[in-house]
Amino acid sequence: MSYSIIYELLSKFMSIRFNNSLNKEYEYKRTLYNTLKKSGGVYIKFLQILSTMYDFMNGWSGPKEYEVFNKVPFENIDLNRYIDINNFESICYEPFASGSFAQLYKGKLKSGEVVAIKVLRPSVERNLKKDLLELKRIVKIFSFFASSNMLDYNMAFNEFSSTCLLETDYINEVSNMNYFYNLYKSNSRIVIPKAYLNMSNEKVIVQDFIDGYTLADLMAKTDINNPLDKVTYDLTKSDIWSQIMVVGGEALRTAITADFVYGDPHPGNIMILPDDKIAFIDFGIVANKPLSQEAFYLWMKSYYDILVGGEDYGKLLESSYMCFCPDLINAFRRCSFENDFVNYIAKAINSKASLLYDKNDKMQNLIQNGHFIKMFTGFIDNKNALNIKLDMRNFQLLKAMQAFLSSITTIDNKDANNRFAKLMIGSMKYAFKYCDILGVKKDYSYNTKYSVNESYQVLVDAISSIAENDEFLFNSILKGMNS
Repeated sequence: MSYSIIYELLSKFMSIRFNNSLNKEYEYKRTLYNTLKKSGGVYIKFLQILSTMYDFMNGWSGPKEYEVFNKVPFENIDLNRYIDINNFESICYEPFASGSFAQLYKGKLKSGEVVAIKVLRPSVERNLKKDLLELKRIVKIFSFFASSNMLDYNMAFNEFSSTCLLETDYINEVSNMNYFYNLYKSNSRIVIPKAYLNMSNEKVIVQDFIDGYTLADLMAKTDINNPLDKVTYDLTKSDIWSQIMVVGGEALRTAITADFVYGDPHPGNIMILPDDKIAFIDFGIVANKPLSQEAFYLWMKSYYDILVGGEDYGKLLESSYMCFCPDLINAFRRCSFENDFVNYIAKAINSKASLLYDKNDKMQNLIQNGHFIKMFTGFIDNKNALNIKLDMRNFQLLKAMQAFLSSITTIDNKDANNRFAKLMIGSMKYAFKYCDILGVKKDYSYNTKYSVNESYQVLVDAISSIAENDEFLFNSILKGMNS
């Protein structure tokens, strides 16, 4: 990437801005996509993040855009500089796969195991800091032109940048892989490659070779006559919807019962295997368990209740507060209102939900179709009237969940089968079954970092924000307080 490319991109955006197109947002996105795709390395990695976001892909993309997860240009690498060839009976020096940060080669050990050799791209190691700086400039330019989009691209870049170093730390990745290998070694449906510790180092990971198709491979093969389930069955004789349900179920189950959650479940990292098995293949990023596994469980239960036809959106909001911004809700509870203010908000949310659903049937379907955030945005008139501030200690978990949810939302919309709710219900039932067996730790804390005086200030700020941004919610809360 060079300044000439940045100027070229700026020129294209200016041309789009002053043309007569009715869908400028789509043109901005397509232009950014094509620019990043041809630039390689960290640019491809950021593009993969964007490609898991429904708001970025919706309206202009097709199945071929998901080739970005697997069809990354190869880089010339002298493999013998990175491995001890005395460990191998044979090696194929032509990469069989290429990711944004690494290339993979197939080999056979003298002990008989068929392995994948993952090598960090020298260009990434050499150019990462410079490329991140230039990518930051590109994102700022794009954000200026695409400012009407709901996504905060600058924030997305900042969060992305902080995780890049994790993905080039192969010692850490081997440790992550070993954790999940032991976690799933007795599981009949999930396959985790074994890492060969004595052959892996800072730039190379030697691991079991997994033969199958990534979800991105399968998505790229779909068209109007060949939907995803047919393509998958023809190639693997497996049921893709059952497999996706297991991926979702395991993400939820591990969030509640394990120490870590698989942190990068995008379509290029999920492999679809015969016999309804799945494999995870990249462990550069993992997410810590939630701040409170009990709160996450309660959030999942309230989300499930909505998916199966319930109408207690206030309960869903309250459990979301408990899970993702506990300091905020506990600050409310420290005030003299105790639990009442939370209940007032909950009742007001339910009142507004009823009003919106009476006037707009599409709003009622948002959560059923996976647009959880959009639903709440609709409640609060596209402004953060509830003054929600997510606890960033849960951010990696949220990002992992969003990557998975965005993927299946995109798949569902392309197939137009309205399967999202069914998949999520199935995933939740799967997780509930294991939670019932293993139990849910009672670990929710009602403590908050805010003092009593600070808690009152948080409450006042929240009420002021609601009063300023959402008259209906504010009046509903006042009505509840005065009744």
